[in-house]
Amino acid sequence: MSKLVNGPRVISANEAVRIRIWLAQYGKEVGDGIGNDAVTNTSVGSPTGTVAPGRQDDASSSPSSHQADIEDRPPSNARMARPEQMPRMPLRTEMARDVPIMGTVLGGSVGGDAEFQLNGQIVDYARRPPRIAGRKDVFAAYVQGTSMSPWREPGKLIYVESARPPAVNDYVLVEFKPTNGDEVRGALVKQYKGATSTKYKLYQHNPAKAIEIDRRDVLRVYRVMDWDELLGV
Repeated sequence: MSKLVNGPRVISANEAVRIRIWLAQYGKEVGDGIGNDAVTNTSVGSPTGTVAPGRQDDASSSPSSHQADIEDRPPSNARMARPEQMPRMPLRTEMARDVPIMGTVLGGSVGGDAEFQLNGQIVDYARRPPRIAGRKDVFAAYVQGTSMSPWREPGKLIYVESARPPAVNDYVLVEFKPTNGDEVRGALVKQYKGATSTKYKLYQHNPAKAIEIDRRDVLRVYRVMDWDELLGV
């Protein structure tokens, strides 16, 4: 029926039969909403509907044969979901607040390619979005510095995971090996561009530039999770 919304057009006999069958089944429901005259007086279901050129072969088919053909088909799996059947996004207060936020400190004597420090301490807990329920490999951290602006501004929270390795163009948190036995570890947040046997290839937005770091200096590479996958949308 949607094909008739934009005005009259030439239809085939096959389509006319199907429209008549549809009107016979659902015409009353439609008539209740728009007025019965609009349904009963429509010319769409008329047996004299114009047959499209090149489609005359359809005109010989009887309405009963088309009805039988439709009834013999298996039921469609497509259903229009009612509002109460639609998945509901949990409220913020309904999400457990148990994802550890690891402390970060800007600058310091981290040296090398690091931009901030992971001090190894849990400073707070963040809400746990639906998609990471029960996962122990996920933690959160606050972005430090402006090198990834406007993707993430300083102070914005990111969720990172260790179970899934990053793919090219994913964002990552790179954790460097501690030096001199110190528990504080240098870190940076960048876009992942690949790796060789000796280097990690990264990219930053502000200022825009490519970066390579020695794999021997890296302790772990965590993948930053997007908001759509955290929420399961």
